[in-house]
Amino acid sequence: MRRVSLALAAPLGAAALALTPAAGAGAWSAPVRVSAPDRAAYGAAAVAAGPGGGAIAAWVRTPPGAPGGAGRVQVASRRPGGGWGRPRTLSGPGASLTRLALTEGGDAAAAWRNGRLVVAALRRGPAGPWRRGRVVEAAAPVQDLAVALDRHGRATAVWIERLGDDFQVRLATSDAAGGWSVRAARLATPGPEPPSLALSPGRGALAAWVDDGRVLASRTVAGAFERPVEMSDADGSSAGAALGGSGSALVSWSVRLPGGTEVLQAAGRAATAPRWGAPEDVGIGGAPAVAINAFGDAVVAWGGGAAGGDQSVEASTRLKGGLWRASTVLALRRCDCELRATGAAIDGRGTAVVSWRRDEGEAQSGGAAALAPSGERWERAPIPGGAASGAPAVAAAPTVGEAAAWAVGGPGGGVRTAQRR
Repeated sequence: MRRVSLALAAPLGAAALALTPAAGAGAWSAPVRVSAPDRAAYGAAAVAAGPGGGAIAAWVRTPPGAPGGAGRVQVASRRPGGGWGRPRTLSGPGASLTRLALTEGGDAAAAWRNGRLVVAALRRGPAGPWRRGRVVEAAAPVQDLAVALDRHGRATAVWIERLGDDFQVRLATSDAAGGWSVRAARLATPGPEPPSLALSPGRGALAAWVDDGRVLASRTVAGAFERPVEMSDADGSSAGAALGGSGSALVSWSVRLPGGTEVLQAAGRAATAPRWGAPEDVGIGGAPAVAINAFGDAVVAWGGGAAGGDQSVEASTRLKGGLWRASTVLALRRCDCELRATGAAIDGRGTAVVSWRRDEGEAQSGGAAALAPSGERWERAPIPGGAASGAPAVAAAPTVGEAAAWAVGGPGGGVRTAQRR
């Protein structure tokens, strides 16, 4: 394994520089409230970005005074060049874990969990009606899920079921009428942590996980999961997975060196390649969030430091399969908090966007920032400090543009979005 120098990370004193937009860079829009102006509780925000500023946002709304498990999925849409429409309710009570997908033509998909049910709603075109259908009633508790749409509007859903101490990954696909079929493909992974999931529109699924200190990955080939491939030596942890629109894949993980330092590594695989490339060092830290686009541009983001000391969010970006370039997204000095990278996306021109969560006692907040392909500094999304009740969701268009969505707690909170083009 090639070791990485501590100099890869920008100094923590560069916090102000890291959050200042470079001259000529794109700009985030002002925040827009997309949920209704009421006193309901909001959470589980999700977002998907399309061309020309088109986007959809979804969340779970719990009416005032209702119990915590009574939330319903709502969704709002923004047409290219237009404003946000009124929110629509897609689900009955008991929904959680919202996920979204959006195509360049305006087809959209929303998926969520309701107990052991996985449910999805599909929309054809930017103005079409939402059609809801049951994907599956899982045989075990659903841990995570993802949804994707191909260019014909056909959807794929992937989810994780917890089977005792272990996990199982399953797939389902929709037909032109919106009916769902569970595929025979399935993948078993060991506990204690669930695998990381990724979907590519029409290009299959990818899972990465840790087994006895070794990182493994498996992607679907011709509709079936291939035999798992060992990605790391011993002492690997915190696997993250991503699939691009062309089917190109990326897996990142951390490896602990003899002195205790955690080094992040990443390996890629082209859509038609029979094997994975050699691991490369991308930074120092663990628990990565990973993204790759259709052209091989990629981003890996992670949190660094420990509670009570210097804290940071770091990232490493790569353009067109070139060299990895590390930078500091956010830096805090002597924070009694914990910072963790939670999301990453990268648009068709190589602009990366990442999100993070800040845990400080029982309080949670978060933020997001974007980096242009030729930029030197990360441009922070306009989320007031402490306003987001947890990590924002982030997304990038397959062409140009980024989006962030976050829930705000308390009276007058709701769900807000910001976009960048």
